[in-house]
Amino acid sequence: MYHLKIFEKIKFKINSIKVDSLTLWFACQKKEAPLHFKLFGFLILAYAFSPIDLIPDFIPIIGFLDELILLPVLIFLAIKLIPPKIYLESKELAENWILENRKKPKSKLGLFLVLLIWIAITYFIIKFLY
Repeated sequence: MYHLKIFEKIKFKINSIKVDSLTLWFACQKKEAPLHFKLFGFLILAYAFSPIDLIPDFIPIIGFLDELILLPVLIFLAIKLIPPKIYLESKELAENWILENRKKPKSKLGLFLVLLIWIAITYFIIKFLY
């Protein structure tokens, strides 16, 4: 019985992160959103919605750190930057999006950024070794 409560809490946290990320996505698309918020938000979302991760999931333990720690913290910080009016409008849009069972948006920019980082890391490793 105790385990069920833990799983319910985990499921609630996962759903709240999903709603928050979509809220951030809708808020970044608002014209009246501040530029500094949009830049920060779009970078986070590009990575969050990227089909590949900076730290691959197949790496034991640390492979899931970005999903478990990094993304939730960055999304939380970005949500705090949203002006209240835009937040309420965006949260309603996000909740409706989820109720309609739409798929998570994908980010080609995020894919590009992650690949660019991996190419840079590979380049510096090869340059350092040879």
